[in-house]
Amino acid sequence: SPGDYLCGTVILKSNVTLYLEAGATILGSTRISDYNPKYLIYARNAENVGLVGPGRIDGQGHAFWLPSGRPQVPESEEWADAVHLDWKPTERPEQMVQFHGVTNLRVEGIHLQGAPGWTMRPFNCNRVVIHGITIKNPVYGPNTDGIDITGCQNVMVSDCLIDTGDDGICIKSEDVDGEACQITKNIVVTNCIISSCCNGFKIGTKTENGFENITFSNSVLFNEDVPFGSRLNAGISLEMVDGGWVDGVVITGIQMRRVRAPLHIR
Repeated sequence: SPGDYLCGTVILKSNVTLYLEAGATILGSTRISDYNPKYLIYARNAENVGLVGPGRIDGQGHAFWLPSGRPQVPESEEWADAVHLDWKPTERPEQMVQFHGVTNLRVEGIHLQGAPGWTMRPFNCNRVVIHGITIKNPVYGPNTDGIDITGCQNVMVSDCLIDTGDDGICIKSEDVDGEACQITKNIVVTNCIISSCCNGFKIGTKTENGFENITFSNSVLFNEDVPFGSRLNAGISLEMVDGGWVDGVVITGIQMRRVRAPLHIR
């Protein structure tokens, strides 16, 4: 119900939906000792798990960052800058929301903000629906990816609004917590609006296994009229650099505005 709830790690079991009403906010603790494991919302090897409602989750990430003290970027190099390099993390929680080996996962309507690092990672999950969520992190937040889909299968991401300090929606393949990553396949991302200072939609850079049947469509990638370091460095980035493979990617109906590089393929 409405109110502020200061929390360390919250673990969701099978057949549990965490529902946040409008006006309800989970505040992540600013003490690293309150996280075991180092996630705020966590489920592992469960089924029928949900995180839904019009409420919000605020990781209070600012408590885990310090100014990096880096020298000012020369004007000639500002086009290649990233404003999040002005800050560096201290010891911090890992993903703010982590779903590990969950079958039948639904994340809907929730507002996520202030992530200390990556905002949400589903890993080795199957049958995942992420719909109508909002992610809002400071553009200077270090490594504050929006959604990192890792080793998942049969995933639908739609109608999401993401404004963050690192990659907006990123598809990866890497082992996590001692468990091997399965093939990432059957991924649909559509009807999203994404802004950041890194990549909008990305495959990589962790690409240790295969990627098959991926569609990204009908979405907007944009920045306001801000300095180069606060703009998307690539609207779409496809990077296959760690020994994996990619077979079947469709990208269509994408509008980009003030993106430094529309398409990056490596």
